[in-house]
Amino acid sequence: MINRHQILLLLFIFIPGTFIARGQVSKYPFRFSLYHNSASFVNPAAAGCNSDRELNLGSQQMFGAISHVSAHYFTFNIRIRQYKTDEPYSSIGIVLYNDREGKYLNRSRFYGSYTWHASVSRTLQFSAGFYVGGMNYSVKGTPLSGDGSDIKADGAVGVSLFSETFYVDMAFGQIFNSKVQPLEEITVLTPMINFSAYRVFSFQDGFRLVPSVSTRIPFNDGTDRNNKILTDVNLLFDMDQKLLFSAGIHNNTMMALAAGLSHLKISTGELGIMISYAFPALKRASIKTNFGEIGLNYYF
Repeated sequence: MINRHQILLLLFIFIPGTFIARGQVSKYPFRFSLYHNSASFVNPAAAGCNSDRELNLGSQQMFGAISHVSAHYFTFNIRIRQYKTDEPYSSIGIVLYNDREGKYLNRSRFYGSYTWHASVSRTLQFSAGFYVGGMNYSVKGTPLSGDGSDIKADGAVGVSLFSETFYVDMAFGQIFNSKVQPLEEITVLTPMINFSAYRVFSFQDGFRLVPSVSTRIPFNDGTDRNNKILTDVNLLFDMDQKLLFSAGIHNNTMMALAAGLSHLKISTGELGIMISYAFPALKRASIKTNFGEIGLNYYF
């Protein structure tokens, strides 16, 4: 058990000095819908919350004029066993991520993660974690310029507070403010803060409603108009924790729809699958950026 003074101390320990960081260009990372499978990628404090061993993987594909853009992710976390169920415990894991723009641009991230969990009360849990590793940016050049590749340090830290009926977290990503330069152009991994929260409302016959919100706030000098505050608002319909449907607003202007299955008994664990599709809905765009995503999780 930990008290609120210990929580405040941990918050100060895990908050890095990114408030004064500034960037030039930030076109990365590719932003997921955040609704279902990528929570531990955005906030390492979410790792190890659901099971002793957690496996998440997924793929996202753009459609239309920019169908050559895709992204893939993989996370695996394992708890370090505690001696008693009410004692603090830790979890360690790996995070892998790759996105491509055709055959010319390829960005890969790889991290090792650590998360610490503790009980605040009988129903309330607290976790704090980080992952650290690197980002490799490779560019296929011309016969005159040649190919280019650069790798720089990258990482994130985060905290979360949750129970069976609610969840709230805060994370800082791209904490090193690294500058990646595979050829001529410099890409700055601008630090950013992510907030997310959801609340579970239970009704009769196993029906649940789960409204959620998430926001990403970049820390830049305002010169990059594409690197702006982005917000998702979503409503999930959960039928007996087996059949899932959701609808919401993604990245301020897009409609995101999803459907999936959860808690499917497979061998010694439980499998979940979610398929989502997002399309412009609130604002006309010169280039339509429809995309689909499929995510799988297996807890065992």
